[in-house]
Order: sequence, then C-alpha cells, then structure tokens
Amino acid sequence: MKRIIALSLCLLTVCLLAACGKTDEPAAEPDFVEAAVTNPAYTAPQEVTYPSGSITIKVPLAFLSKEEKENLPAYADNHGFYSAEINEDKGIATLVMSELSHKLLLTTVGLDVIEDLYGFLDDGSFPYFKGIETYDSTNFSELVILVDGNAYMMDQNADLLPYTLAQTCMIYQGYTTETKYQCRVLVKDEATGSAVKDETYKQTIKDLNS
Repeated sequence: MKRIIALSLCLLTVCLLAACGKTDEPAAEPDFVEAAVTNPAYTAPQEVTYPSGSITIKVPLAFLSKEEKENLPAYADNHGFYSAEINEDKGIATLVMSELSHKLLLTTVGLDVIEDLYGFLDDGSFPYFKGIETYDSTNFSELVILVDGNAYMMDQNADLLPYTLAQTCMIYQGYTTETKYQCRVLVKDEATGSAVKDETYKQTIKDLNS
C-alpha cells in the first residue's frame, strides 16, 4: 500500500511539473484592414469631351462686352458654343464650338469689321481718308486705302489712320485660331495712285487688350 501511495504521489508531482512548464501563447491578433472612407455627396470630376472637329479659340477679353463677361454661360448659349471660360490673368476668353458655329461667328465679325472700316469714311475723323481700294476678305491681313496725299502728309497725326484701320482688321483675326495678328496697310494718293505709306502692324493678345 505504501508503495502504491508513493508511486501515485510521484506521478502527481510529475504532472504538476509538466503543467508548470507550459506557457500560454498570446492569441493571434486579427489582420488590420483599413476601411475606405466614402463621402456620398462627393462626385469625382470628369473630363469634358467635345465632338470631333470642335474649334477652340482664345479671344482677347477686350473683345467681349462687360455684360457678355458677366453672363458668360448665356453668351455661350446665344452663340451655340460648347463652352466659354475666362482667364483674367492672361486676358483671354477660351471658346469651344463646332466648325459650323466658328464659320458663322467669323462671318458675323467680318461684316462688323467691314462696316467699321467704311464707317471711318463717314464720321469725319480723318478728312483726308477718301476710300478703300481693296481689302483681304479672307483674313483681313491686308488693306489698301486711298487718301488726299497732300492733306495726309500735312497732318502730324496722319499715321493714326492706318494704325486704327489695322487694329480694326485684327479684331477679325482675334476670332480665328491664331494668337498673333498682323495687317499690312498700304496708303495711296487718290489722285496719283502713288504709295504714301506702306507698313505692316503686328499685335498680340496682350496688345489688343491694352
């Protein structure tokens, strides 16, 4: 009996020592997954695309009236443009339209330019201005005018006439896809047909805005 009790105590001791040797392993932590934060009110901006054949032009801001600049969406709608944006720092209005709308716009502007050119003959601003012999109807890049040669040469501010006419022609060019404009003005004596002045004027968007 004593032997049995002693053997039992030995086995119990061994079991207790084995139990004390074990260490509890920490439970594995779950992998951290960052949940995407969404804002249902936010809509990612989408790139605007226009039909093929669209025309983009950069018009000097000076060509637009105050009302047109303040109501740009209405200005774009009235002319059938796809979009219109203003950049005050660069002094331009960027207009996007179809090829047909662009042709119609140039036709309208071209008629206005012709009316203004001939308007100088009637308003008396330049009394020596006698007529327009020819003008480049394609791009208004060349203009031949007739003057009273003697009166023109006597006027100290005579050069203001060709400069003003060139500026008027370049308004048309401001509605094309170009960003630099020029117009040659040949001044001829009406009586003799001889050249009095022949100069090409060049401008940029910045010049036309000033």
